[in-house]
Amino acid sequence: MPDLLLPFSVDFMQRALLGGSLVAVLVVAALCHHGFVAIAFDPRIALALGYRPGVFHVVLTGLVTIAVVAGYQAVGSLLVVGLLLAPAVAASRWTHRIPTTMALAAVLGILGVTGGLWASWYAGTAAGASIVCTVIGIAVLSAFSGWLVRGLVAAWATRTCPGRTRSSSVTTRTTPTPRATCSRR
Repeated sequence: MPDLLLPFSVDFMQRALLGGSLVAVLVVAALCHHGFVAIAFDPRIALALGYRPGVFHVVLTGLVTIAVVAGYQAVGSLLVVGLLLAPAVAASRWTHRIPTTMALAAVLGILGVTGGLWASWYAGTAAGASIVCTVIGIAVLSAFSGWLVRGLVAAWATRTCPGRTRSSSVTTRTTPTPRATCSRR
């Protein structure tokens, strides 16, 4: 067995539980995606669209319960909260659409778990704590780099577009500037 795969050697029952949970959550999330999005914005709008918000709340609670129980096997009771939230927090800094945020959060979660398992194996630390520290580290790096990128973009917009000033983190126009001078609004 190659040395790189050693951190991923888990028994069949753990893989079966995690794989079954993954398939169940993906299928239900795909089937109920539009209802979840509707109730996330406003349950009254979801009701007007023909969705039953109470049913979708119960289904979403069931999905979170499945994820927590499956995650408990991998990282422990308290650390599962960080594992569930950190990838979504990291992804939300870079996307504004729900499907894109979900996909990016899944990729960041996979990278965090993989990196955490490798760190755990080679550093000789607890797997659960290493995984969650890696995932939270990705969220912190994402927040810092998002802050840095937004600051650089705002500084660039102020420099290239006369009449713009930087107010808190939002760039606003103070005097009318012709479009020929500044093509970005």
